[in-house]
Amino acid sequence: EYLKSHKTQYSGLTKELPKNVHLLTLEQWKGSSYLLRLEHFYQQNESQTLSKPVTLDLKDLFTPFVVTAAVETTLSATQDKKTAKRLQFKSNAETNRFEPKRVDFSADDLSVTLNPMEIRTFIITVHNR
Repeated sequence: EYLKSHKTQYSGLTKELPKNVHLLTLEQWKGSSYLLRLEHFYQQNESQTLSKPVTLDLKDLFTPFVVTAAVETTLSATQDKKTAKRLQFKSNAETNRFEPKRVDFSADDLSVTLNPMEIRTFIITVHNR
């Protein structure tokens, strides 16, 4: 009886995330903006299919709101990714660890590509549906 008269499940996503992606953080930031972190949790060559890069459209990802704008930030969300500067280290080795080709975030179409073991952080601006 209880299940018939009460809603016992709710999903804030318009569709299921790919099996290799985890929504790590969705936290209200300031006003109508939120902190969003997405994680690709498979390693390179761990799975024949799930270790591949995956692309998500942020615009229509959530049911209660539409993402209207997004800015990619560092993992700590303290700097815009475009202006952040990483430390450079000299190495004697000719080849360092595997660096996958990173696909830049497109603020125009709000699509993001995640490579294996990658976490990407965004400040998203939303509008209620």
